[in-house]
Amino acid sequence: MTAAIGTSMLAGQTVMAAETTTETAAETKTDEDKASDETEEKTIGKKPETDKDAEGVFSLKFKNLTGKVITGVTVKNEKDEKYPDNFLEKDDKFPVSFPAIHIAFGSFARRTKIRPLDDIDLMFGLTGQGATYTILSDRITVTSSGEGSRLHSYRHSGADTVCSVRILNAFKNRLQDIAQYAQADIRRNQEAVTLKLVSKDWNFDIVPCFITSEDAFGRTYYLIPDGNGHWKFTDPRKDRDRVTTINVQNNGNVLNVIRAVKYWQRRPTMPSMSSYLLETLILDYYAGRTSCSSFVDMELEALFRHLGQSVRYSVNDPKGIQGDINSLSAEARKAISDRCYLDAQKVSEARWFENNKEYEKSINKWRDVFGPFFPVYG
Repeated sequence: MTAAIGTSMLAGQTVMAAETTTETAAETKTDEDKASDETEEKTIGKKPETDKDAEGVFSLKFKNLTGKVITGVTVKNEKDEKYPDNFLEKDDKFPVSFPAIHIAFGSFARRTKIRPLDDIDLMFGLTGQGATYTILSDRITVTSSGEGSRLHSYRHSGADTVCSVRILNAFKNRLQDIAQYAQADIRRNQEAVTLKLVSKDWNFDIVPCFITSEDAFGRTYYLIPDGNGHWKFTDPRKDRDRVTTINVQNNGNVLNVIRAVKYWQRRPTMPSMSSYLLETLILDYYAGRTSCSSFVDMELEALFRHLGQSVRYSVNDPKGIQGDINSLSAEARKAISDRCYLDAQKVSEARWFENNKEYEKSINKWRDVFGPFFPVYG
């Protein structure tokens, strides 16, 4: 299957592949369209809603005669000697950005991150410029639309397919120019660039991405590096919406449970699940429920038993993209399952001691579950 990658809109036209040809949405404009473009007014930033908001706001019209793609505009104070940086892109080779599809993802974006904060995941949108993608059995390839596209400079050797590793290297090199830069490296899995700033204690994992045009079912997907020079589907919007929906239907208390269980998993008493797998299992548990207590301790016994059972089997990607996301070995699955059942029993004992006003014993039992960083009695 071959289809188009979105360019200037989130939802582009669906492109069907013939047996020997690939069609792309026409990008030529009629004279009437061009005349309309020249007179169209666009607002940069938020449009003023009241007269008070409009104080000091100027209405300006711009006509692009540069022959380049303008990705931003800055304004110079009359007392300044020069314009701020990035008035235009520094060159005409770097992939054209698509700010409308920039999106945060990962546990920080889903509000399930626990301290200390170590990284923030960001997806940086790129314009396809008429590129198409093809779904193969083991990968997705992105094909440049030709020499007129900036993506053409990032092809695999001897091919028209865009190399995700070359795109990552371009990001790595460009990030060196930003303020407070300390270091930028491509992650070992070759799916993101990790940026370290002088002023921050955490890193930014930056993932270049495209967005597809709508398929026959009206769906769009993000395309991100797959670690092997090609691309793969993802959709952080579905993860974000799923977390929100299940949390709301359970009194807004599920996020606290997820964070507590993530702290529990930090103890070196068993192999670790990936953060995403753990969240998925917890959300699967609450998806069919409509009530979650604000007292996390009341939730943990049943939840640990659910985790102990579910981690032994395949776990479907809730986005419907990756298939089975449980890549744990059989040994790791058993070790995690055993720990879940053991700690479920300890939770039951801790709550029994509390109900019988044996508070010190209860606290000590909770320390057995969560480790030495759990508060000491008294």
